[in-house]
Amino acid sequence: RAVRQRPVMSLRLSRERFCLHPNIATAPNKAEACEEATKIPNNLDKRGRFDQRNSGCAHLDKAESIGYPQSSRWRKHFRVGGAMATWDIEEAIAEGERMTVCPFHMAQDQIADGAALIFVTYQQLVEPITRRAGGLEQVYEDAVVVVDEAHNLPQVARDAASYRITEARLVHLVETLREFLPHLAQHTKHAEAHRMLASLVADADIEPPPKKKRKRPRNSSSSAHPMAGRWCRC
Repeated sequence: RAVRQRPVMSLRLSRERFCLHPNIATAPNKAEACEEATKIPNNLDKRGRFDQRNSGCAHLDKAESIGYPQSSRWRKHFRVGGAMATWDIEEAIAEGERMTVCPFHMAQDQIADGAALIFVTYQQLVEPITRRAGGLEQVYEDAVVVVDEAHNLPQVARDAASYRITEARLVHLVETLREFLPHLAQHTKHAEAHRMLASLVADADIEPPPKKKRKRPRNSSSSAHPMAGRWCRC
């Protein structure tokens, strides 16, 4: 905050930290719930056509209606001297609640509009899938990357290159793929995908893990601890 010349900044964080939708706050997976809240069934007008003015989220609709934060009206709000020239997660959420706008899409729009200072997590820097999902591949092309607490990178890289899955989950995935094969076979345009998937599950010789037998509790009336009262029922 003490630097005289400051570029426009943004944070690239998840919906879990930013979303203010009332029905998403208690959802087990907030990212999926946020997507569901803005799906097309909620965006139909009276004639059944897609309505761009109604996203299914009041915060996003309000931001779109007032042009927040892209319009010239709000640019000075995020420049030097503006209330949001520098901000963190708590300040973005407070701004969203005060103005009924979406902090997550505000941060996204700032990046799309060319924010020169972008804060990201280790995962968004190291994991390829996370980078692509967040649209950060192009952002990193000409970026100067400054890593804070760089001694954490080796562990983050190992975690990004690792994958953990239970045997039961693996069996379920193979069974799901085998059930999907007949649907691919019905369409000739998916013939290549069908051959690839068929060869994949054909080599997956996986059996469901044996179910653990539950131990029946011993009946207290038919047995007793040998030291209980120094007698034993035989």
